[in-house]
Amino acid sequence: MFLETLKTIGSLFSTVVAFITLMTLISNRFRERITGFFKERNAEVDRINHIQDDKINDIERRLKAIEENNKIVRDFMQQQCKSQIKNVFYKYRNTQVIPYYEWQCMDAAYSIYHNSLKGNHDISCLYEQMCKWDIDCSEKLGDD
Repeated sequence: MFLETLKTIGSLFSTVVAFITLMTLISNRFRERITGFFKERNAEVDRINHIQDDKINDIERRLKAIEENNKIVRDFMQQQCKSQIKNVFYKYRNTQVIPYYEWQCMDAAYSIYHNSLKGNHDISCLYEQMCKWDIDCSEKLGDD
């Protein structure tokens, strides 16, 4: 009877050990599959991140080029407005009478120069002087 009990306990013990071994093998394979799944997903995420980083760098490069070009255009426009205002000033400074259409063009150029392009004070001084001059409306063809 003692031997019979010992045999039963040995069988039970070997069954438990076999079960634990089976669970360990299953859990290792399961863990490996999960780890492999996440490695694949991480590789995909890394690939997508790399593509996005390249696109962001390209966008930043293009934006910088656009900003540089905008500065050039802005500087050119500022010089054009400044030139136009100075030309009108020097053309009519002796008579201090400006034709209506010259006044309109110069006033529009000054508005852009002063308000949008944040031009300097020198041109503002010229403009303020011209604001005191007479405007010749004899060449005005109609209301604008």
